[in-house]
Amino acid sequence: MKVLTVRQPWASAIFNGKPVENRTTNIFGAYRGPVAIHAGRAYEEDAIIWAGATDIRPVPVDPEGDAREMRAVIIGVVNLIDAHTGWSVDCDCDDATGWPEPNAWHGVLEHPRALATPIPYKGALGLRDLPGDVERQIREQLPLFCSKCGCTDDNACTPPCSWVPCPEGWPPLCSRCFA
Repeated sequence: MKVLTVRQPWASAIFNGKPVENRTTNIFGAYRGPVAIHAGRAYEEDAIIWAGATDIRPVPVDPEGDAREMRAVIIGVVNLIDAHTGWSVDCDCDDATGWPEPNAWHGVLEHPRALATPIPYKGALGLRDLPGDVERQIREQLPLFCSKCGCTDDNACTPPCSWVPCPEGWPPLCSRCFA
């Protein structure tokens, strides 16, 4: 599993409907699969999105300041399913939501699973490998998910996807990723 540090309130927004993570460069590379979201220490005080398809207006991301308390912790896991530029012909991100930035790389996210108890963690730049002990702490809080593609029982990667009995100590894999 990989981990990505995201400033607040953007990190919490991922678990409240934010479908893309915008970056100035392609930090995602060819990786697709589960990503732990680490809420960094920084908090952007005046975070807004430009929402509305026709009535474009700034909307505060964290009007109540709830995300201010959750910093320097892993707050959940999402599946990274695609990465492309906002100016790419392949980009089908919904501009009306206000989340995708047109001049940025889009990491397309799906199936967010928030942790009931955030896990303290020290952040860093880029998409990087998550230590095994931290991944085990995450897995203790979440339903079973494939360590390669991120699919779950209620969000199969390619039906009829199923769980493969893996040797002890191996991370869980679905039938598609085991093959």
